[in-house]
Amino acid sequence: MTLAGHTFEKRAKDNETSVTFEPTELQKAYDGNNGLLPKGDVTAKSTVAGLDSEVTTSTITLERVKPTITYTVTVNGQEPKKDSNGRYLFYAGDNIQITYTGKDNSGKLKTLKVSGNRKDLTDFFENRPEWGTGPITNIINTLTNDDQTTFTINAISNQNLAWKSGNHWGRWLYATDPSDNEVGVGEIVVQQDQLQNLFNKPAIDVTEVKDKNHLSESDKEKVRE
Repeated sequence: MTLAGHTFEKRAKDNETSVTFEPTELQKAYDGNNGLLPKGDVTAKSTVAGLDSEVTTSTITLERVKPTITYTVTVNGQEPKKDSNGRYLFYAGDNIQITYTGKDNSGKLKTLKVSGNRKDLTDFFENRPEWGTGPITNIINTLTNDDQTTFTINAISNQNLAWKSGNHWGRWLYATDPSDNEVGVGEIVVQQDQLQNLFNKPAIDVTEVKDKNHLSESDKEKVRE
């Protein structure tokens, strides 16, 4: 059998009518294609009793399984609250932490990046210190084993960031595998909340009694409730 310029031979046992090549037996072809079975033609022929069969040709196409991305979001190390739109809430000065992992069935990724406003980002707050800081590590067109594709963004909002209803930031995560299959995950949106909400306490119902120094049985029952 000939594949990607390499010739592989395998002998069938006496009671076999066919042979199967395991991935380890085709290692040279895998090694030359980023650990994947290379696309293109593969030719094969068999020899029985000194007689060669006709050469048969098949075509290997690119695999189409997309990579995967998982992520978690915390604020100051805690699970954040969300608003009615599903946006993660934070306050001025908070540390918004996004940890994400890209994986692929090939064991490698070619690209893993963060984007927002239709552009790739190197900082969560787009290098706008008046909003905050949050350096981002991207992998772009650099083949990387997916045991090295977990990253954490520590986006620290400016402690003097004045609240505005429009203070929300949406981000997408993208991954591409060696066969150029791409997946996008998002939108991950964080929304600044008003500080007054941080200190709001639930109202306590007032229980009225006739004489606080001499509670009747009825008064005591009201207090218990």
